[in-house]
Amino acid sequence: MGFATDLQGKTSHEALMSLQDGELRLLENMKRCMSLRVKCDREYAIALNSVCIQILKIDQSELKGSMVARAWSVIAEETEAMSRLVKQNADYLASHTIDEMNALISEKRALRKLYTDEHNRIHGELLRLQDAVNKTRNLYEKTLELWRVSKAKYEDQYVKGKGGKKLEEAKERYIKITNKLHKLHNDYVILVHEGKEYEKHLRNTLLPSLLEYHQTVLQETVDRWKVLMLQFSTYTDFSNDTFRSLNIKMKKSIESVAGEDEYKDFTDKHRSRPLQPFDFKFDVSLLHDYNGPLKPNQLALDDMTYDALNKRLQNLKDKLVECQTLIKEKELEIGQCENEMKSLRKTSETEKTLSGKRRAIGILRKELNEIICQEQRHQQLFNLVSSWVNNVELKDLPPGLEFSEIVSNETKDEDTSSLNAIGRRSARIIMSKLRQPFHAFQKKTNSTFDDSFTSHGGSRSYSLTSPGQDNVIRIH
Repeated sequence: MGFATDLQGKTSHEALMSLQDGELRLLENMKRCMSLRVKCDREYAIALNSVCIQILKIDQSELKGSMVARAWSVIAEETEAMSRLVKQNADYLASHTIDEMNALISEKRALRKLYTDEHNRIHGELLRLQDAVNKTRNLYEKTLELWRVSKAKYEDQYVKGKGGKKLEEAKERYIKITNKLHKLHNDYVILVHEGKEYEKHLRNTLLPSLLEYHQTVLQETVDRWKVLMLQFSTYTDFSNDTFRSLNIKMKKSIESVAGEDEYKDFTDKHRSRPLQPFDFKFDVSLLHDYNGPLKPNQLALDDMTYDALNKRLQNLKDKLVECQTLIKEKELEIGQCENEMKSLRKTSETEKTLSGKRRAIGILRKELNEIICQEQRHQQLFNLVSSWVNNVELKDLPPGLEFSEIVSNETKDEDTSSLNAIGRRSARIIMSKLRQPFHAFQKKTNSTFDDSFTSHGGSRSYSLTSPGQDNVIRIH
C-alpha cells in the first residue's frame, strides 16, 4: 500500500496537490506563531530583568544579617537567571528553529513543483504520442484517398491505351503518392507500437516510480517537521507544574508523529483505481477497400521504403547504445551512494548526510527506471523494424509498385497474328487483366497468356517471407 499503487488516478493526483498546499499553509502558520512566541518571550525576559533592577535599588547594607533580605536577594538572583534563560531560549528559536522552518517551507515548495513538473512531463509525453498517432492516422486517410484517385486516373489512361504525356504524368503521380503512402504506413505502425510501449511503461513504471519517490521525500520532511516542533516545545518549557503538565501533553502528541504513518488516512480516503490501459490500435478500416501490398500492423518493406527503414533501424540502434551506457552510469552512481551510506554511523551529526544520500539514491533510482523504460521501448521498435529489414536481401527487395508494360505500336503490329491465334478467349483475359488493380501479375501455370507475357519480359512479383526472430542489441 502506498502512493505508487493507490494514488495513480486523476482524483488522487488532485487530492495530493491539495494536501501539499494545506501542508504549506500549516507550515506558514506555525512559523508566524513561533515568531510571535519568540517576541513574547523576549519581552518577558526584559520584564523579568526590570524586576531585578528594581530589587537592586534596595540598599542591602542597612539590612546586613537579615534572613528576609538574604532570601529576597536569592529571589533577585534566580529571577535574573530565569530572565537570561528565557532570552537564550527565545534567541535559539529565532536563530535555529525558525530558520530551519523557513528552509523546510522552501523545500516543500520545491518538492511540490518538482512533482508537478515530472507528473506533467510524463503525462505530456503520452498526450504527445496520442496526438501524433491521431495526426498520422488522419494524414494516412487523406493519402489513401489521393492514392485511390491517382490509381484510378492512371488505370483510366492505361486502359484507353493512348500513351503519351498524360499517361506518363499519371504514372509519375501514382508512383509518388504510392511512395508517400508506404512510408506513412510505416510511420503509423511505428507510432502505434511506440505509444503502446510508452503507455505501458507510464502505468507500470514511470508514474509509480514518481509517486514512490514523492512519498519518500514527503515522509522525510515530516520527520524534520517533528524535530522542529520538539525544539519549540523544549525551548518554551518553563518547568513549573502548570506549564509542565501542558508541555507533557504537547510532547506526547508530538512523539506520536511518525513519517511512515503520516499519510495512511489520506491514502485510504483518496484511494483510486490504477490508470486504465489506453489501447493504441492500427485503424484497419483505412484499408478496407485497399487492394495492394500494405497490411495492417505490418511494415511495408520494398524498394520504396527500404532506405528509410534501414536509417530508422540505425537510429534506434544508436539510441539503444546511449540508453545502455546511461543505465550503467546510473547503476554505478547508486552503488557508490549505497557504499557511502554503509560507511557512515547513524548519529545526530550524520543524520543530515544520511538523509541527503537517501534522497540522492531515490532520485537516481527514478531516473534509472525512466532510462530502462526508454531502452525497452527502443528495443521493441528495433525488434519490429529489424525483423523485417534483416530478413530480406537488398537484391531480393520487391518493388513497391509494379506496372504492366505498355505495348508499343510496333509490337502490336508484330503480334497481330499471335492475337488472332489466341482468339477471343485470350482477348477477354487481356481486358480482365487491364481492369484489375495495378499490382504484380501472378504467374499461373496453365495460362497461355501469362506464359507468353512472361516470355516477353513481363514483371516479376515478390512476396516477403515471415519475419525472423527479434534482433536484440546488447552492449557489454
